[in-house]
Amino acid sequence: YENPGATVQVWSEGLERIRSGANDTGIDSEFLDLTMALLRRVIAAGHGEEHIAALFKVLRKNAPA
Repeated sequence: YENPGATVQVWSEGLERIRSGANDTGIDSEFLDLTMALLRRVIAAGHGEEHIAALFKVLRKNAPA
């Protein structure tokens, strides 16, 4: 999970820009909203500077949120 090309935080910031653009143009952002919620959980769990695959650390059953 270390030394990623783009961290979870970078993915989150990029996706937020896409979501904002979708909202501004009237495109349904339901999938983007769900994805952003998951990325926020990953960041809140302390994995924001890790590879996007750290998402699985949070999605794993019985994983601390």
